[in-house]
Amino acid sequence: MITWNDFQTNCQDLSSDSTSDSLTFFKRMGNVGYKLVLAELGRPAIERTNTLTTAASTTWYDLPMDCIFIRSVTITVGGIVYVVQEEGSQETWDYLHQNSQTSDIPEVYFVRLNYGVGKSELGIYPTPVSADNTITVIYEKMDKDLSNDAYTTGTVTFTNGDATVTGSGTTFTAGMVGRYIKGNDGYWYQIVTFTSTTSIEVDKNYEGTTTAGVTTAIHELFILPEEMQILPCWYALATYFGMKKDQAQENKYWSLFTNELKNGKNRWAGKTRSSIIRKNKYGSKWGQWAPNNFPTSITE
Repeated sequence: MITWNDFQTNCQDLSSDSTSDSLTFFKRMGNVGYKLVLAELGRPAIERTNTLTTAASTTWYDLPMDCIFIRSVTITVGGIVYVVQEEGSQETWDYLHQNSQTSDIPEVYFVRLNYGVGKSELGIYPTPVSADNTITVIYEKMDKDLSNDAYTTGTVTFTNGDATVTGSGTTFTAGMVGRYIKGNDGYWYQIVTFTSTTSIEVDKNYEGTTTAGVTTAIHELFILPEEMQILPCWYALATYFGMKKDQAQENKYWSLFTNELKNGKNRWAGKTRSSIIRKNKYGSKWGQWAPNNFPTSITE
């Protein structure tokens, strides 16, 4: 894994430029390159699930601030999960609403996206009649710019089978939620809860041997497949050498960036290695005959 600190060191070493102005430039361009890679990959690594509840006679619902694109929407009514289809046309959406229709059985949803600049909105048709039905939204999230250097103060204790990481001489903060800590088993764990300056919770139970007084660090990471984590560095170096008018170096790093991005998109185009599923990765397995409100709870 390439941490935010590793990224900075790589850029400085490969450019032979350790000046503060250039480091600031590398950081800025690294975040630009990171977002470009995320956009090209379709952000499968940073999908999130959010739940909302219907309100009576209410069509529109606020989505999370970090929502970039909607992957799927389901609404649970009376224990039945309805898969709701997206309506992508504003004209068709307006046509549907010429006559106000209300029902707890959903048909389509419509999204007004703000791309992380203000909240996006989710519209449900027909307008729900009842309150407290669960809307489940799977979406691609916007990732924040990386900016925080590694935190290395104190030592920590990892306990096998436990998600609590206990610090000694640490000053953990709430701002560390979302960053990563490397366990003594060699795996990275994401911090999900700040408890105190000496206690944090990670996203899954520690799988290694219980260890106390371990020197470690809390890092920011590029949430990319591990072999693609070098791409923000290639992007930053390409723009750096372009600014320096060193065409040979600029071309080299653009080639590294574009070729690996292309290869990475082929490798990570779907969530499975199956070439059969990849061919129809955006299609429904039910085909065209499946009704929009086909309930997932029905069994044979």
